[in-house]
Amino acid sequence: MFYLKEFLKITKENFVLAIIFTVSTIGIISISHNQSEIQNLLSISNKTQALPYFNALISSQTKMNSVIRRMKQLPGVINVEKTQSKSIAKEITRLKKSFGEDVINSLSSIGYSRVKVELESGIRAKSQNLIREYLTRLVGGESITMGEIRFPKEIKLKSQDPLMKFLKWFDVYSFLIFVALWFMSAVLLLKPINSSAFLIEKFQRRTQTNLKIFVTGCAVIMIPAYAINLGLNDNFEWITILAITGMCMVVSSLSVGLKKRYRA
Repeated sequence: MFYLKEFLKITKENFVLAIIFTVSTIGIISISHNQSEIQNLLSISNKTQALPYFNALISSQTKMNSVIRRMKQLPGVINVEKTQSKSIAKEITRLKKSFGEDVINSLSSIGYSRVKVELESGIRAKSQNLIREYLTRLVGGESITMGEIRFPKEIKLKSQDPLMKFLKWFDVYSFLIFVALWFMSAVLLLKPINSSAFLIEKFQRRTQTNLKIFVTGCAVIMIPAYAINLGLNDNFEWITILAITGMCMVVSSLSVGLKKRYRA
């Protein structure tokens, strides 16, 4: 508790350095622990795999669960899902342009649900038509109105494009930036820590005070940061343990190696 109070007192007197040190420590732990999740989130390749699809308005009297189950069994169909009612108004507006207002109004008078059918990428026009015909026979021609097949725009980027390179190594760049900030703030914090440790050791029977203050401060930041990340993502990552161990070793080396240099 004594060393923790000393660390908090020093950080209070060096608030900006303390913030940089705290944020960079949390950043190193968070990035190393969630590296795979970050790479997946920023991967453009996952977002360029847009699938062709079409929407259909189906009478609410139809047994939707049965229709969806049987449609999913068709070759060439990736997914079939019932869309929330918030999206229906937009689809009605689009369908009115294709089929006319009278047709849509007659359909809406009996109640309807919107279904989105996603198809395989590169599916042939003949297969598309067969799927649409099957859905019409399954539901009944009077109970369904289908929109045209849409092909979402894809982001076309080559592996050598600057954006692709940047996103591919974004986690590494961020990690290195946090490491640089952490090392800089750790070195600068050692000056007041060593000054305080020198005075404490001069008047009290204590040794390696600077190391104990620094390690205590690091533990107060690292343990909660790791616990929170572990709670959000319970995958055990060795790289996180290695990062924490490495930071502790650097702290120990800095505390011993720079003690005389920063002594008051």
